[in-house]
This record gives sequence, C-alpha cells and structure tokens, in this order.
Amino acid sequence: MLSALFFAQAAAVGGACAAAWMLAKRPSNRAKALGADLGIRPRIRWLPTSPQLVGTVNGIEVEIFGDRELRLPSMRIEIRPPASDAWSIRGVTARRSSLAQPLVLAAGSRPHNTGDARFDALFAIHGDELRAIAAFAPNARQLVVEILELGWELQLQEAVLTLTTKSTAEEFGGVAEAVRRGAVLAQSAASEARDCRARFERGAIDDPEALARARCLRLLLAHYSGPSAEVVRARALGDTSEEVRLEATLWTAAAGLPCELSDRALPTFEDLLTHPLYAVRLAAVRALGAAGTLASIEKLRACASAPDAGRELRGAVDTAIVGIRARAGGGTPGGLSVAPPEAERGKLTQFSAVGGAAVLELATQPEASGQVIQIAPVDPEEPTGSRPATAAPGKGVENE
Repeated sequence: MLSALFFAQAAAVGGACAAAWMLAKRPSNRAKALGADLGIRPRIRWLPTSPQLVGTVNGIEVEIFGDRELRLPSMRIEIRPPASDAWSIRGVTARRSSLAQPLVLAAGSRPHNTGDARFDALFAIHGDELRAIAAFAPNARQLVVEILELGWELQLQEAVLTLTTKSTAEEFGGVAEAVRRGAVLAQSAASEARDCRARFERGAIDDPEALARARCLRLLLAHYSGPSAEVVRARALGDTSEEVRLEATLWTAAAGLPCELSDRALPTFEDLLTHPLYAVRLAAVRALGAAGTLASIEKLRACASAPDAGRELRGAVDTAIVGIRARAGGGTPGGLSVAPPEAERGKLTQFSAVGGAAVLELATQPEASGQVIQIAPVDPEEPTGSRPATAAPGKGVENE
C-alpha cells in the first residue's frame, strides 16, 4: 500500500517536472509576437543554445537567439545572405568604429576609407579592399547608419551579419525593423561585392558623396580597363566635384591622353608628387611622363628619393624622365641638361642612358636651368681635337 502511494507520488512529481520542462521549451508569447510580425514561425528549443526563431525574411535566412522571454539584453540576431552570394563577402569584416580598435590591432592595418565621412566615422571595414568597398554601396551605408541609430550593434564577419543590443527596454518596437533592414543590408552587400567592376562604374558616377565617387573611380581605373572604364573616366572629367575631376585628370594624363586641369585652383601634377597617398603620387609621375616639362625632372627625382618610394614608383620616375627628355629633344645621343641652381655647379654626373648613349647633366649658370645643349656626334672623317664653338649658356651648339 505504501509502495503504491510512493510510486503514485513519484509519477505525479515526474509528470509535473516533465510538463514544466515542456512548458519551458515552448515559445513564449513574446517570441510568437515577434515571429508573427516578421512572418516566421517560432520553434521549440531543445537545447539552450539553439535559436528560438528561424525563418526567412525577404528571402534571407534569419535566426534569433535569446532567453525564453527574448529579453533584449540577451538577444542576438544572425542574418545570412544566400549561399550563392555569401562567398563574395567572406574575409570582409566590419563593425562599429568605437569597437574596432582590437580588430585594427589584430589585422595590423587601418580600416578602408569609403569616402563617406558619416559612415567612416561610425563604421570600420577591413579585408580585401575591392570587395570591402564594393559591399558598402550608398544604400548599404545608409542601412548601417539606420541600424546603429536604432540602438543595435552590428558586425559582419564570415559572411554573417550579427545584430546585438545592450538595451533594457521591454518593448519590441525596433526589433522587427532592425531585422528587416539587416536582411536587406546582407543581401545588398553580398550582391554588390559579387561584381566589383560594375559597382565601381556605377559608384564613380552616381554615388551621392563626392569623395566616395573619387574612391570608386580610383579603384576602377587602377584595377580594371576596357571601353566601359574609359567611358566612366571621360565622364568623370566633367564631374561637379573637384576631387573627382582631379582623379580623372590624373588617370587621363597617366594614360598619355591630352588633358588639362579644368580648374587652375587645383594642385598641379608636381604638387601631387608629395601627396600622402602612394597611388596618387604614382599617377602624378605617370601623368608628368606624358605631359611634363624639363622643369619637372628635379621634382620627379626628389619623389623617387623619398623614403617610402617603392620599386614601382622609382621605375615610373625613370620612365617619365626619359619620356620628358625625348619630347623636349633632349633624349638624342650627346644631349646635356643644365641642372637648377640648387645642384652642385660644375658637377658632371651620368644619370641614365637613352638609345645607347650616355645622357649627362652639367650644373652651370642659374639662368640656364632646364635648358638643353645639343652636341652632335663627332664625324670620324673630320680632324679630331676640334672644339665646339662657344655659345651662350643653354644655347644649342654643334661641332663644325
């Protein structure tokens, strides 16, 4: 009798525990309400670490984690773009700038600058430069700002967009909206980064931020070529922004095409030889090689002597100097150039070879700076030992 009573009580306790356990696994009313708002169905959580809501929002996979009541401080939302697009943003990491310092130190590099001052002040992106910049088109940048303003922290890593919040508010007013915007953001970032060239061609023309247009134009012309890129470059020459016109002018001159700066208030190519950006200096060197004068040579040499001048830049300087001298008529055998007054006067140095003949520089009077002295090769039939006739400094003379 006692044993039967014991087993009956144990069964009652066990049944109550099982009912309580099942009740704890069932979605809460809050989860049901959020699921109904987003159009996804809550699920039973068999493990504490499993998501409470799983489904698709605008075709994008969404998982929502948290405690049973989905309290905001513990909530985490993971959003994944379609697998066919997710590869395009793998390796790209991004998060709020104020939280990005450990990431900067770990990556050993500064964040990529999109050219959108408002976005760059809030958000930091790392990884492959082309895909990172391409992923954050104007609409994606605006969505990031809006999600941050809703009080959510946002992070992109391993092609997963994660939203978290430290808010203690009880209402769910901004949760569904944050999920919807996050889904659009994940889809936009992945699809834009899938075709970087097309993204930069559009961005160089219609991005609302001038510096962002210049950034897209630089990446487009530095990494891609062809008729469509040339159309964008030519159109950018008439852009309303000085920065975009300057960028287009640099690449136009570097390509050897005739071009003049549309605004004399802009820096000259010589000024840009000391620009902090390596790519701008390299473009300026190439531009001077196509359109520079003899007066540009010393500044080109100074650019090549800079501590951070790489092999590519030094090689471009050598090529530019040869091109300038050839256009000026100073690249023929026996050509001499007169160095500016800052050089050591009377010093004779060999600096390059053009067409197999040595080209020398001879420091002399300041007023002859930048001029060329032509000395014709000696005719073997003529008597040796003759000297060139004297002439004013910088004037051409020939052997008789």
